[in-house]
Amino acid sequence: MASVTSWIHKTCKEVLTPDNLQTAVTQGIQIAKKLTSSSRSDTVFANAEKLWEGGSPQTIYYGFLPGEFAGNDIQQGKVRSVIDEWTWYANVRFVEGKSLSACDVRIRFNPKDGSWSYVGQDCHTIQPQDATMNLAWVLPSGAVATQNERAVILHEFGHVLGLLHEHQSPAHGGTA
Repeated sequence: MASVTSWIHKTCKEVLTPDNLQTAVTQGIQIAKKLTSSSRSDTVFANAEKLWEGGSPQTIYYGFLPGEFAGNDIQQGKVRSVIDEWTWYANVRFVEGKSLSACDVRIRFNPKDGSWSYVGQDCHTIQPQDATMNLAWVLPSGAVATQNERAVILHEFGHVLGLLHEHQSPAHGGTA
């Protein structure tokens, strides 16, 4: 069993599984529709200590770890095409790094390890050869990301920005 504090660093792996992913995506879409139609559309939950410091826009470098779970060109292309959507909502730029040692986010596609990401600057506490994100549910086929794949990529990159799950909010009895 994971330690009490480990969940706050690496989130989602135990929250979503392929079996309940469609339900989570559907619920997320329904919540987003409610939020955008209400006065609370600008509400997010984040841990201020994990937010990135830096310029405007904030530049976050990412790369794909080499090896068995590097993903193919299709998987990597899906990530590249989807993450730019965050620039519509946040003052951020995601740039693919030329050197993994200089990357804040290091991605792999291990299908047996779930989809998860370290939260915000916690990425800097991880050894440079280790993953800070796993995208198990981004499939190696289909040139365009499906709605589920898009949701997973945006969700995990939301954690990279420092965002947490709503149920972790102290306003709902969660702890973070």
